[in-house]
Amino acid sequence: MLTTLLATFATRVGTEADTAVVWGVFCLAASSLLALLFIPRVRGWTTWVWTHSLWPVGPYLLWFALGGMATSLLAGFVLDEAGRLSYEPCETRIDLRVLTAPESRAAFQHLGDQFADDQAAAAGCRPVRINVFAQSSVSALEDAFVHQVQWSGSTFAKGPAQVGSALLTPQPDVWIPPSSALVDDLLEQDQDDGLVSLGSIASSPLVLAVTQEQADRIGQRTGQTLQEILAKAVGPARPNPETSEMGLMVSYDLYRGHFSSSQRHREARQADEQRLAKTTMTGRGPADLLCAVRRSADASEVAPLVSEQVLFDYAAGSPLGSLCPASGQGTPLVAVYPSDTRALDFPFVRVSWTGQGGNARHQLIDRFHDWLTPGRLQTMGFRSPSGTAGDRLSRAGGFSHQGIPPGSAPSAAELRDTRAYLGQARRPLNTILALDISGSMSQKVASQVTKLDRARILARTTVRLLGSAGSADRVGIWSFPQWPGGGGLSIGRLLDPVDVRGPQADRLNPEINRLVTPNGGSSPLYKTLLEALNQVSADTSRTPSVVVLTDADDSVKIGPDGPSPNASQQWLEQVRNRINELHKDEIYPHIAVLAIGNRGWCTGKEARPLQRYLHCHDQDATDGDPESLLTEVIAELRRG
Repeated sequence: MLTTLLATFATRVGTEADTAVVWGVFCLAASSLLALLFIPRVRGWTTWVWTHSLWPVGPYLLWFALGGMATSLLAGFVLDEAGRLSYEPCETRIDLRVLTAPESRAAFQHLGDQFADDQAAAAGCRPVRINVFAQSSVSALEDAFVHQVQWSGSTFAKGPAQVGSALLTPQPDVWIPPSSALVDDLLEQDQDDGLVSLGSIASSPLVLAVTQEQADRIGQRTGQTLQEILAKAVGPARPNPETSEMGLMVSYDLYRGHFSSSQRHREARQADEQRLAKTTMTGRGPADLLCAVRRSADASEVAPLVSEQVLFDYAAGSPLGSLCPASGQGTPLVAVYPSDTRALDFPFVRVSWTGQGGNARHQLIDRFHDWLTPGRLQTMGFRSPSGTAGDRLSRAGGFSHQGIPPGSAPSAAELRDTRAYLGQARRPLNTILALDISGSMSQKVASQVTKLDRARILARTTVRLLGSAGSADRVGIWSFPQWPGGGGLSIGRLLDPVDVRGPQADRLNPEINRLVTPNGGSSPLYKTLLEALNQVSADTSRTPSVVVLTDADDSVKIGPDGPSPNASQQWLEQVRNRINELHKDEIYPHIAVLAIGNRGWCTGKEARPLQRYLHCHDQDATDGDPESLLTEVIAELRRG
């Protein structure tokens, strides 16, 4: 009985163990007093116990138990309410951390600022600040929530964050993803009670954003299926499913008509992927796609699949993710509404962390949840959870003003199947990541990060993006010059291409992590390209590709026994000849160079000889978001 009372009390009040014991003793004493009140006053306590058998004690024990339980619950309620009354908002300011997708960050930050202002007006001080962070990579969120290895600035029992990793945001108190399907998927993988969904707070249907000219060509703007619309659209583009929950939801909707492992359905999914791969528009998420449209001089032949809310931001001239942080107008677009897509339902998820929390923080999370009413969310272009459009959306041109009830979100199993089908449907890559470890790569580029640090982050991110479920991609790790040693012109073939979903995949990141720069050493860029091309082109079932992470400084030190002074030029000519030979055999290799800390290299004379064959990036490789950059690079490689 005492154990039950203490457990109930500790659960109800949420105190530490020693405090629970003290209050448990109090409850026991109070319940004993309550029981004694029911003992007949006409007999003394000692005489009554001595002269009576044990069976009359039963009713009194019952009263004792009921009194103890009632007192425990009453004490818990009183203490809980006392805790609420004792919370003084002006004593300290609490920072609530909210995690959402990049395309929703600006909207929720605006709402969070409004909430903080309202709380400040009511309290006479500023008790809370809302900080909204963005992340939508499904694999990165899995690593963080399930394996807990990538939250910024923290070390966990499940594994420390690696030095030089591409870290996520600080640990969130609230998570608002576009779809509850991802929450269900993570909950099935990790059964602890750290994630608690409080239900949908908004919705937004998926739409095809097109010019009015395209909309006229497609026909009716509502009532057609996604497949019917895409068959008429020019330049359809989907957010990257590896880096965007919305891209994954679009893939689910795209595959739903052929959602099985049969050969016929597999071929249909491959045809869908081939059609989407032909577009020149790429982007990590929907905001990136619409940012590209905003910057484009001609949007007549692009048709991004995005949420209605992000298109609302585009139409309003609001910032769009990290690539379009400033306001601006673009080509006017209208929404075409597929009849068979699942509307996004935006669940509000409370996130609990060991050692964090407290009554004040919990209260503010509850207040923020209650404050996010449909009316407030509708001012930002969202619909209500039932699909009703707000006044601002109804007044805006290019949108449907009718109610669009959200469909049932896919199950966790269907979401996992979608990821597997996606990997199977794409033509796989056979890729070598070649990292420059010459002495110049030890130079700092920003925030005390060396060029090689940046190269390692980019290489690990590439491995993660290629390693999605169902992927048949192969990746190898090379270095130039060879390591250890590094003084000569030999290429370090640390790991030739292996299946990124195979038993040797665990070797990829350790090989990347152990690379260091020698003191000096040559940087035989063109020699490395030649040998890597010969390696990857041997596998005709995959698209051959080489990704070079370098400061693009091709230097070949000439010694007494070294190569001829024009060795670099000779290797460059051999690279061009080898590519032309492969083209004759209808093998089309791709070369991507990420010129780290060497701005302007891609447009200079050094890259010009290979410009016809090269995907070159020399700006975002040093200070841009790794996922945004590599999403574009991998899309270029997959075009075949």
